[in-house]
Amino acid sequence: MKKNKLLRIGILVAVVVSSIVFLIPTFQYYSKTPEMQQAFRQENPQLFQRILNLGLDLQGGMRLVLEVEKQGDEDRDVLDRAYAIIENRVNELGLAEPTIQKQGSDRIIVELPGLTDVDAAKAIIGTTAQLEFKMLRDAAQLQRAIGVIDNAVAGIEESEAAEAEEDTSAEQRQQQELADELFGTAEDSDEEAEEPRESFRDLLVAMGEQVAVRLDHVGRVNEILSRPEVRNALDRAGLSDNSFLWGHSVINDGNREFRNLYYVRSYPEMRGDVIRDARASLNHQGMRAGAAIVNLEMNAQGARTFSSVTEKNTNKIMAIVLDNTVYSAPRINERISGGRAQITGNFTLEEANQLAIILRAGALPSPVEFIEERVVGPSLGQDSIEKGVMAGVVGAALVVLFILGYYKLSGVIAIIALAINMLIVLAVMAGFGATLTLPGIAGLILLIGMAVDANVIIFERIREEIALGKTVRSAIDSGYSSAFVTVMDANLTTLITALILFWQGSGPIRGFAITLIFGIIASLFTALFVSRVMMDLFFQKKSKISI
Repeated sequence: MKKNKLLRIGILVAVVVSSIVFLIPTFQYYSKTPEMQQAFRQENPQLFQRILNLGLDLQGGMRLVLEVEKQGDEDRDVLDRAYAIIENRVNELGLAEPTIQKQGSDRIIVELPGLTDVDAAKAIIGTTAQLEFKMLRDAAQLQRAIGVIDNAVAGIEESEAAEAEEDTSAEQRQQQELADELFGTAEDSDEEAEEPRESFRDLLVAMGEQVAVRLDHVGRVNEILSRPEVRNALDRAGLSDNSFLWGHSVINDGNREFRNLYYVRSYPEMRGDVIRDARASLNHQGMRAGAAIVNLEMNAQGARTFSSVTEKNTNKIMAIVLDNTVYSAPRINERISGGRAQITGNFTLEEANQLAIILRAGALPSPVEFIEERVVGPSLGQDSIEKGVMAGVVGAALVVLFILGYYKLSGVIAIIALAINMLIVLAVMAGFGATLTLPGIAGLILLIGMAVDANVIIFERIREEIALGKTVRSAIDSGYSSAFVTVMDANLTTLITALILFWQGSGPIRGFAITLIFGIIASLFTALFVSRVMMDLFFQKKSKISI
């Protein structure tokens, strides 16, 4: 009997000590300043799996609603594919308990607690990331395309000028001639009319083996290339399989800035789905030493295709294209085996890291649009914490006063059991890396009432046994035995409800359900085991019981 008693005390002490040990990392983390927390996270990469995390409503963060663009009926699974890719990308951010859920047939909701770099997150989540490897056309084909475009532009402008001239009435011409005589603008108008028109070729500048365009001329070039007449002319010339793409980097040449304009084959030799790994690093070789780069590693199929492509196109230039922007255009000097490539560009190491994350996670099947962006500031989260803690303290204080006043020394046992209950709940949540949300705090407050309710049932049964004239030890045994079924029934029905909420719910609802599930299990343990151990310790050998 004595051995059994020591065993129960040992179990109780072990549970309390284990709970404190599990909560130590949580106390260590949240007792630090934000700067120290960041350093602590870097030193402990798995930290979020060992502490009690705070939800979006408690620590602040960001909520995004994305709408996935559907191209047609064939894109029925585009939302599922976009969801999987976005989930991979968000997980790469290393946040604690991000929430991602689908809404309707074309929307995805992303909640990112604790996020500080909003622009970086949007760039990572929303970038389509269609990686392609395309061959550049040679100089002769580029010159031919430029000639076709120039002829098309000249034909368009001559046609527009002729139409404008036909529309000008004789009366307007007479008025213009009169104005020229009065204000002497005739000569200037003639000079303006005789000013040569700017051709497409004139907007291009030779830049090494490529052509480039001044930044202030980029809009003009885009306008020319988007004209239907120009596209039709290129189609008639048999050049529809090629396209012009802008380079990612901006080139400084003295006081002017340029962007490369690449003429590439439209159909890619390879796509980004062969990428097995992508890592950012600093270049340590050549003229670009110190610049950020992204090293790509392909899977076996990609390595074979890459080897074949580079063998067939030796001494030609291959463009590495991401979302229709050329990041690199290296010359192929020899067949490249092993499935490794490198993306260079005028980006920082942080941008290179973001690009590597996107490439590892995969490309979105369709463009997405941010239709809602809501930022919850840390101050609002802190306000929620303070109000939640205040509600919990007030509720607990009222319960303690009632228990002490009504059940006297037995009430002290109930309060100790209640404290152990909360300790176990928080420790289990920290051990599982669960997230505490504002509804979760409401769940904790609800658990206080449920835990007290279980003790009230047990104490009332003991009172009834005492009133029947039983001894203290017999009354305690009978009280716990008769209350067992009632306490179990009440908690199991609530537990089933909490499990359904966890199964079907999301976000705050799921946070509430998790807290409730852990709390009910802890409540059963403390009400039926912990309080029983203490009741035996205090009253088993006494003739009277304070209850």
